Amino acid sequence: MSERITQAELARRLGVSRAAVSAAVKVGRIHPGEDGLLDSVTAIHEWRESTRRTDDAHNRKRGGQPKYASARARKENALADLAELKRAQLLGNLVEREDMEAAMKFIGGAMRAAIDAMPDQTAPLIAPISDIDAVCAILEDAGRAVLDRVGDAIARQRRELDRMKDKGRNMPESVEIE
Repeated sequence: MSERITQAELARRLGVSRAAVSAAVKVGRIHPGEDGLLDSVTAIHEWRESTRRTDDAHNRKRGGQPKYASARARKENALADLAELKRAQLLGNLVEREDMEAAMKFIGGAMRAAIDAMPDQTAPLIAPISDIDAVCAILEDAGRAVLDRVGDAIARQRRELDRMKDKGRNMPESVEIE
């Protein structure tokens, strides 16, 4: 949770002079609230982002690249991000985009097949009934049955994918609902 702080406190936390923070506020790099105080998290983020942009622009004007320390920090952050992704992947908490798209296509196909079959299954049951409560009950049961069939299809697909894991990563385009 962030807190409201003064410009002097921000300067202390950043390890810079009060005048540097004041100058950043004056030129609009940091934005205080109406009460003149700064949101600690936002102000630190604004300081770091505007300082990085200013350093990079200054170095480009001189014909150079961004400062070595800034480039190294970005590299270290990127490596840390990659390490976190790799860890999530190894733990099984990361899903490849293609796998997720295929899974969503599979689920959509399963839902469509079950919903498309619903009128043919419920019409003969509903046609002779004039009681609205009875019709609603039949439709509710049919809806639950659709959800159950989709859930069963997804569970079967999950088991099949687990079996296929060592052989490849192909997910079927469509599914038959039993």
